[in-house]
Amino acid sequence: MAKLEGFKKPELGIFAEALHIYLSANFANGYHVSAQNCLIVDVLNKEDVNYQMIVDKKIPSLLFETLESIKNTR
Repeated sequence: MAKLEGFKKPELGIFAEALHIYLSANFANGYHVSAQNCLIVDVLNKEDVNYQMIVDKKIPSLLFETLESIKNTR
């Protein structure tokens, strides 16, 4: 992922969380979806975040809060 000023770790966490949800919903019946391997990388700042960091509460879960905020912005 790339953003002009770079992403903060919680922002990267949104993508990691969405990736884990997508993979679990579509592939969990035949495969194990590893939280540690749902990895998002900010190529500008050389930062990485995986879904396991959200599970371990090292970074906050912001996906559903962000979706609600978008939904309520009309």
